[in-house]
Amino acid sequence: MSARHLIAFVGVAAFAISAFAQPRDSRAERQWTIRHLLSDSSSEGVVRERASCASGEQPASIALRRQAGTIGLPDAADYCVTLLTRLGRDGGLGFVRDARNSALTSPLAFDNGFVTAYQRREPIPAGLPGMAALKPVAERCLAQMERDTDLCFSAGYGYGVRAANGETVVVAQ
Repeated sequence: MSARHLIAFVGVAAFAISAFAQPRDSRAERQWTIRHLLSDSSSEGVVRERASCASGEQPASIALRRQAGTIGLPDAADYCVTLLTRLGRDGGLGFVRDARNSALTSPLAFDNGFVTAYQRREPIPAGLPGMAALKPVAERCLAQMERDTDLCFSAGYGYGVRAANGETVVVAQ
């Protein structure tokens, strides 16, 4: 068999295999990423990624990486809350500020709310919305699409209370 025929055969075989391959389970891959961030990621990487969340850059970064084919990345809210939870568990959760901007931004307000609640370690109050209910607000805050920084602080606070009481993100999709 000539090299040209071998290359053609390999190309056809790869196409056939991919046509019959099972679709990737994006939810399972995203949940695996959450577990990895909570236990196996380097502390330096977690700190670096947290800064991207607090500055409002993480949602766009995730969108770009997904466009490039990385389906295992959780949504920004799930990703950023997991990073904050990991820092809390490691004892490295403190307040940050965006050195490029002295104003309180919505992602920073969300981060501050999480840190405040996590450090207080209060029990979960009755009626506190679950993480899934808080997620749409968190997504807007982290993407700098929510102008109400008090709402962003409150959403972060809700997540922080739940995380301080041992709750972790469960990927819905």
